[in-house]
Amino acid sequence: MKKIIALIVLSFILSSCVQQTKKTATDYGYKHTIRIKSYDVAKKWDVVPVAIKVEPAMEPGDVLILKYRENEVAKVFAKGDLKIDSLRFRIRALGTGKIVVFLHKPDGDQSVWSKNLIVSKYGNIPKENTQKLSYRKRVKNGAADIIIKNDSAENEFVKKVSFKFANGAAIICGSKYLSPNPYLYVKPVKLIGKPAVKIELANYKNNKCVP
Repeated sequence: MKKIIALIVLSFILSSCVQQTKKTATDYGYKHTIRIKSYDVAKKWDVVPVAIKVEPAMEPGDVLILKYRENEVAKVFAKGDLKIDSLRFRIRALGTGKIVVFLHKPDGDQSVWSKNLIVSKYGNIPKENTQKLSYRKRVKNGAADIIIKNDSAENEFVKKVSFKFANGAAIICGSKYLSPNPYLYVKPVKLIGKPAVKIELANYKNNKCVP
């Protein structure tokens, strides 16, 4: 009987510890809690999935920045009346470090969250893109996603993707740190209609993304 009671107490303590590790915005004095899901250890350094959930949702005028170590992977802008609940990407992770997400409010307020990632081995980003641009779009379960056929090379990568919804737009500025054949996912708080998608690639003359 004593062993059973001890096991119950231990289970309760462990459960409490798990709950305590799930920090919220209040714990840090932020306005937003940002949940980041990815591997703890990278299976493939150049195709690392990153899922981001923003609580409360990202609002029009907010800017979200995804970085890995010191490298800016993508920047997301919410336009019109669109509120964004969650995002997903595939990224290149050059070495062990932190996945970091910043959410900037128009008034200057900032929420910053991170997750550790272990990368045991990584390679080089190709210099030139060798694939002709094409993509596959899907709208399912209240979200829109896209797979873009592109190498994400040093000299040509996905510069800008616009998801144009009926109530606004999600503008994603990309970089060479997106994975080969980048995967992008946008889930609004409320999906209205099927979004149109526009893709722009960076080149030598103009690689600046203007949202």
